[in-house]
Amino acid sequence: MKKLIAKRLGKIPETKDIVKLLKDAIAPTDVRNRLAHGTWWSFDPRTTTIRVRGGIQRKGKTQIADYTKMCILATAEKLETLEAERYKLRSKIEDRRGDHNFRI
Repeated sequence: MKKLIAKRLGKIPETKDIVKLLKDAIAPTDVRNRLAHGTWWSFDPRTTTIRVRGGIQRKGKTQIADYTKMCILATAEKLETLEAERYKLRSKIEDRRGDHNFRI
C-alpha cells in the first residue's frame, strides 16, 4: 500500500496513518462480509448468537463462526470509527492539495 500511495500521491505525511487504517479495517470488514454474504445457519435467542457459514474457504480458517449481538454492535461501532478516521485523513489531504474530489 505504501508503494501505491507513493506512486499516486508522492510522499505524504498521512501514509503511515492510511496503512494503519487499512490494517485495522481487516478484522471488522471480515465480520461484516461474513454476516452480509454468508449463510445464516441458526440463531440462538437465549444467547442472541447467530451462527454463520462463510462462502469462501480460506486455508487454515473455519467457515463457521458465531456472532453475538455484542460482537455485531462492536463491529458496527469499529467500522463507524474507521470511517470517521478515513474522513479526517481524506480531508487533510484534500485541504493541502486543494482537491475536494480526491478519494481514499
